[in-house]
Amino acid sequence: MNKFLKKAKDVFVADGRFSSVMTVVLLAILIAFNGIAYALTAHFGLYFYSTDMSDMELSDAVTPLYEKMKREERKVEILFCMAEEELEVHDTGAFVLHTAKQIAEKYPEVISIEYMNILTKRDSKGQNRSAQIEEYKKTLAEGEVLRDSSVVFSYKTIAGKMNYRVLTDNTSSGFASFFALDAATGSALAYCGEEMLTAMSILVADADQTRKMAYFTQYHGETPDSSMIPLLVCAGYDIQLLNLKDRDVPEDCALLIISSPQTDFEKAAPGSDVITEIERLSAYVEDGGHILATTHSYLKNPLKNLDEFFASHGLSVIRDEGVTAIVKDGAASIPTDAYTLVAKYADSAVADVLKTRLPDHGGVALTDTAALKLSGRAKPLLLSSSSSTLLADGKTVDREGDYVLAAMSEVQGGGDIVLIPSVYLTATDVMTSNTYSNRAFMYGLIEALYEGENLPYGCHMVNLMTDMLENLTARAAHIYTAVIFLIPTALAVCGFVFLRRRRNR
Repeated sequence: MNKFLKKAKDVFVADGRFSSVMTVVLLAILIAFNGIAYALTAHFGLYFYSTDMSDMELSDAVTPLYEKMKREERKVEILFCMAEEELEVHDTGAFVLHTAKQIAEKYPEVISIEYMNILTKRDSKGQNRSAQIEEYKKTLAEGEVLRDSSVVFSYKTIAGKMNYRVLTDNTSSGFASFFALDAATGSALAYCGEEMLTAMSILVADADQTRKMAYFTQYHGETPDSSMIPLLVCAGYDIQLLNLKDRDVPEDCALLIISSPQTDFEKAAPGSDVITEIERLSAYVEDGGHILATTHSYLKNPLKNLDEFFASHGLSVIRDEGVTAIVKDGAASIPTDAYTLVAKYADSAVADVLKTRLPDHGGVALTDTAALKLSGRAKPLLLSSSSSTLLADGKTVDREGDYVLAAMSEVQGGGDIVLIPSVYLTATDVMTSNTYSNRAFMYGLIEALYEGENLPYGCHMVNLMTDMLENLTARAAHIYTAVIFLIPTALAVCGFVFLRRRRNR
C-alpha cells in the first residue's frame, strides 16, 4: 500500500501536475453539483430555489396604486388558509407571506393579513369562517378547490356587500399563482408575488366586479407561455379555452388570443354557407372584438387560411419563394448571433400611446422573428434597426432595415387585431426579466387597446434561475465567455508556478 501511495504522489506532484489535477477535480465536482441541482429542480419543481428573502424588496412602482386606494379609503384583507407558523417554513408560501407582510407594513391603511386553519375553519382570532368559506367557493372556477395554499382577497363595499377573489391551484407545492413556472418541468423560474398581491388587491376593491373573459384558441398546437396567464389574471381577466370548430366566439369574450398555432384554421369553401373557424374570427372582430396573435416563424408549412385572414386586414408576413424571412439585426442584438434583438418603437399614433405607458428602461426583446408588410388600416408598433436584414434559407433577401416586428390593424366599424410574428414576445425568461420591457409592453397593449386600468407596471420580479448572459451585448457576451473559460486555465497555471517555486526552494 505504501508503495502505491508513494507512486501516486510521485505521479501527481511531479512536474507540477498536482495543481492541474486538483483544478480538474474541482471543476468535475462543480459540474456534478450543477447536474444534480438541475435534476432536483426538474423533478421536484417548486421545491428548489436559488435566491433568498433579501432579494425580495418591494419596488416603488406600485406606490401610486396603493396611495389611490388609501385616498379612496379602501381596505383589503388578505387571508391565508394556513397558520402563520406553517407559512413561515413553507417552501413557496414563505415567499408570499414575506411579500404580503412587507405590503401590509408599508400600507397598513390599505392591507391587512389574516390566517385560517382550512380544517377547523377558524381564523387566528378563533372566529368560525364556515359561512364565508361557502362564499369563497362560489368564486372558484370549475375544477378548483379551496385548500391550505389558497389565498383569499376580500373587500367590503360601502353598501356592505363583500367582494372576493381567490387564488388557488392543484400543484403539490402550492401558491403557483405567485410564480412563473416552466411549462415542461413545473419548476419555478421567477417569483412575482408583489405583482399578483397588488393586482388582486386592486381588483377585489373595484366597485365594478364585472369579470372580463380572455379566451385562448385551442386544437391547433397553440403554446401559451406560462407567464402569459398570470399577466392576464393581474390585468383582471378570467381565462377560458375556446374550440372555434364547435362554437362561435362567446359574447363575453373581451380578448381572443391566438398563441403560436402550428396547424391551420378551417375555412369554408367559396360560396359555401358553412360557418367555420375563419368565418367565426371574422365575425368576432367585425363585431368589435379584439384579437391578439403571435405566430411561429419557422413552420415548414405556412398556415394559408390564417395568413389570408391576417392579410385581409393589412398584416402580411414577408416571405421569399414561400419561405418565411427572418430578421437579423447586428446593431440591436443580444448574444450572440444577431437573431435575438431589442426592438424599437415605431413612429405611429398607437406606438406613441404605448410609449407614454411604459417605464423608461429596457426594450422589447424578440428572437427568430419574422417581419410584416402592412397595408390598409394597419399601423406598426415595433421595428428592427435601420441596419437589419432579412434572411430566408440562410441567404439575405432584403437589406432595407426598419422592419415591422409587431403591428395593429383597426377593423373599420369593428375591433382590432394585434399580430406579432414571433413566439418569443411572451416567453417566460423575458416576461420575468427586470431588464427588458416585454411584460410592460403587454400591459401597455391591454391598457391602451383593451381598456385596462390600474395595472401593476414595473413590479420587481425575482429571477430564481437567471441566465448569466441575458443582459449582455453580443461583443460583451464573447468577452464574458472567454473570461469564463480562462478562469480555470489561470488557476491551473498559478498552481503550477506556486508548486514549482516551492520545490525549487
